[in-house]
Amino acid sequence: MTDWTERGEAISVETVLREWVDREARKDAYPDADPAGWDRERLLRELTETYEEPAEPVVDGREWYTVEFDGDEVGELGTFPGSGWEWLAEDGTVASAVERLDDESVAGEVPDAAEKVAWFAEHPGREFGAAVAWQPDGEWPPRLLDGNHRACGTYRAARSGEDASLTVHLGVEP
Repeated sequence: MTDWTERGEAISVETVLREWVDREARKDAYPDADPAGWDRERLLRELTETYEEPAEPVVDGREWYTVEFDGDEVGELGTFPGSGWEWLAEDGTVASAVERLDDESVAGEVPDAAEKVAWFAEHPGREFGAAVAWQPDGEWPPRLLDGNHRACGTYRAARSGEDASLTVHLGVEP
C-alpha cells in the first residue's frame, strides 16, 4: 500500500469543492458559475443538486492533499463505485477499466466512455484540473469520485509510452 499523502500538499476541503464546481461549470450541459465566494455548504449543495455529483464523501472528516500521480500509479486508483464503472472495471481499478476498453466489443457497449477515454489519452499534457479521490473507511485503493475518464486516459497514455500524469485531490482519514 502506497502512502501518496507523504508527497502531497495539504489543501482545504473548500478548495477541493470549489475546483470541482469550477470544472463542472465549464461543461456545456451545465450552467456557468463562479464559486469563488461560496461557503462549504453552498459548494456541496451546488455539486450535489445542480451538477448531480457525488460530493458528500468529500466533507466527511477527511484530510485533503493534492498529489501528482504518474500514469502507472493512476492505474492503481479505484474507479467510481457505482454506475457503469463497476461493470467496466472488473477488479475495480482504472487499469482494469482501460484493459476492458481495449476490447472493441466492450468499448462498443459503452461508446461514450470509450470516446472520452480515447480523447483524454490523446491529450495527456493538457490541464483539466484535479481529479477527486477518497479512501472510504481506509479502503485500498483510493476511489475516484470525479475524473474517471481523465484517469483512464492518463493511464492509457502512460501505458503507450507517453509522459503522462494526473493531479488528484486525495482525501484520507486522519
